[in-house]
Amino acid sequence: MVACGRSSPHGADTACVPETEIPYDGIDQNCDGADLVDVDQDGQPSTLAGGADCDDNNIHISPDASDIVGDGTDQNCDGIDGTDTDGDGWASQASGGTDCDDTDPVLNPGDEDEDGTTSCDGDCDDGDPGTLPGAPEVPYDGVDQDCDGSDLTDVDGDGYDAEAVGGGDCDDEDASVNPVARDIAGDGIDNDCDGVFAKTADHDGDGHDAVEEGGDDCDDTNPLVSPSAREVPYDGIDNDCDGTDLTDVDGDGYDGERAGGDDCDDLASSTNPDASETASDGADNDCDGTTDEITVCPDGSGVHTTVQGAVDAAVDGDSLELCPATWSENISIANLDLTIYGGGEHPNDVIFNGTGGGNAIAISGDSSDLTLRWLTMGGPIDVEEISSFTLEYVDLCEVSGSELRTNLIVEADVIVLSRSRICSEDVFLMGDSAVVEGNLFSSGAGEMILYGKNADIHNNIFYDGYVLLHFYISTAPLIKIENNHFASLSLLGFSYSNSAFAESVGYPEIYYYSNIFYDVDLSATGVWQYKVYSDYPCCLGVNDISDIAPTGFSSNIVYDNVGFKTKTEWYEYQDVVATDTGLAAELLSASILADPDFMTDTGMGSYALSPTSPGIDAGAGDPDPDGTPNDIGAFGGPEGDWWKEVPWVLP
Repeated sequence: MVACGRSSPHGADTACVPETEIPYDGIDQNCDGADLVDVDQDGQPSTLAGGADCDDNNIHISPDASDIVGDGTDQNCDGIDGTDTDGDGWASQASGGTDCDDTDPVLNPGDEDEDGTTSCDGDCDDGDPGTLPGAPEVPYDGVDQDCDGSDLTDVDGDGYDAEAVGGGDCDDEDASVNPVARDIAGDGIDNDCDGVFAKTADHDGDGHDAVEEGGDDCDDTNPLVSPSAREVPYDGIDNDCDGTDLTDVDGDGYDGERAGGDDCDDLASSTNPDASETASDGADNDCDGTTDEITVCPDGSGVHTTVQGAVDAAVDGDSLELCPATWSENISIANLDLTIYGGGEHPNDVIFNGTGGGNAIAISGDSSDLTLRWLTMGGPIDVEEISSFTLEYVDLCEVSGSELRTNLIVEADVIVLSRSRICSEDVFLMGDSAVVEGNLFSSGAGEMILYGKNADIHNNIFYDGYVLLHFYISTAPLIKIENNHFASLSLLGFSYSNSAFAESVGYPEIYYYSNIFYDVDLSATGVWQYKVYSDYPCCLGVNDISDIAPTGFSSNIVYDNVGFKTKTEWYEYQDVVATDTGLAAELLSASILADPDFMTDTGMGSYALSPTSPGIDAGAGDPDPDGTPNDIGAFGGPEGDWWKEVPWVLP
């Protein structure tokens, strides 16, 4: 056999055998019509044949391949092992190279000026070995030698550029010389660079030389400041150079409130925290926040010696400040807006007992408003048909170490019970609206009855007794019960008077949010329902009309309660109560059936939650004071820190 294209000595029928192709030699040895230039058949001719394939024996290496970073092989034949987007010959850091900015060919690790730093190190001129970070800066030459972004134009650092670069500093090596400096007379220096040497030490022309030059002007740049100037109070400026700003205008020894002091009228020396209150003058003489309080002291040191005498002499808006003492009077108040408060440091400093078994305080009159604050009440309170009644920081629990049973009967349009301790046998609150917040209730064998159209009951602790919330209404009320703690109660429930009328005007909307129910009898008249009665609630359990489910129930803890404890029992109970409303699943899913994990010995009492409790940050409604979701129970919600304000020892 002979190679193709050659003559055979044996004739034309001799077989023709193709020779082996030699790549890149320009000869078609195998007679296929072309020389071999793509050995690995990756579609790219070898560089030996004028192509771009840098390794024609590896199908995975060609200009079309993706470079595998850091493997030591240039798969895409660009001359480097990595990605060089900007074409400066340096692979990017992202691809395993050292180029700090692969979008800018000027920035790369090359050290052109051999000064030991590169553009990647912050060298702002890699062609000048004298320009690099940390190099000495030459001022005023327009070159940024130290690569900090600017040339040095303020050598003394006084904030003013030198005249050499168009600034106003006539001596850029002395920080005391600049356009705003004081020109000192006679020193031979143009300190303020105005071209004129000062001849006088009174630079502001107010007739007083500067203190720095032997005068008495404490600010010789301001003509309104000198020993002859009028002092402007509370502006923080010593206008008359006496060493202080005027903060006590009336000279009574107390700074004005505008200056951060506690003198509420700094133009009247008779008004300050140590002054005596003058009755009925319309002024808060002692700056305690109460106007026209009248002191009542049994020893004769006050304006009156008896509370009734003070009441009889009072006019609308007066306040009676009772000196620390034990009072044994029965007080009657009619048609008067009045505040009665204790002047001691604890409610127990002022004890109001009453005498003869009558009401310690009785008030009536449609236009009357009564506020009781910072007292211990040892006798009953009877409030009949007045405009508003407020009870703040009042102790109805203890006199001389003995637990007290004092009835609190209130009938008012607006009722506020706040930060008080109540151990009364009976608490009747009857009004259009009531706010009950931050109180401790230990009702014992008594009952708390709330008559009302609308009520907001939050952040209270109810424990050890019997609580019945009762509504006598003309319209359907809205009741919000939030962040309370109900514990060890023999009964907690709701009732209605006059069921026929109640049905005609509509049942109330009652919402339970973020409460804890612990060891409460919920089996008979339960908290999840309220019962309708046909008459005054003298006879609990009589004339029971119907059970009605609550309107809303969310994020409550139900723990160790009588009546039901398991989810099965919960479902069975709710299926009965909520048959018509379909609330069973909603109430279950929105509540926590778990041990709340109470904390003890914390200063907050045994009702605080431990950090591991499921009630932490689990409540519905507004957040805690620290901004986190509110904790369930009496110490949660926006007023969850109320316990810091009360003087009582928490249970």
